[in-house]
Amino acid sequence: MGQPSKIDELVSDQAGSIVIREIINKSTGRVPIFAFDEGQGLSAHAARFDALGRVVEGETQIVLLVRVEPIVDLPIFAGQCLARRFYRV
Repeated sequence: MGQPSKIDELVSDQAGSIVIREIINKSTGRVPIFAFDEGQGLSAHAARFDALGRVVEGETQIVLLVRVEPIVDLPIFAGQCLARRFYRV
C-alpha cells in the first residue's frame, strides 16, 4: 500500500463468499477490509480493539455486543459509518 487508495478498490466480493484483506495488522490494532456477497455475514466473535464499520456499497445490519448484551443494532447504508469505542474495566 503506502499510497492513497479508494477503499472500494481494495477488496472485491466473490459469489457466495466473504473476502477479507487486512491493510493494517499490528499489536496496537488491526484494520481488515471485508467484502460480503448477498446473504453472507460474520458470526458473533470477540474483538480486542475498538470497532469501525463503513458500508461502501449496499446495506447491512450491524449488531455490536458487550458482554452478550446488544448495544447497537442498526441498519447501515452505503456511505455511512459506525464507530464504537470499547472501554476496558
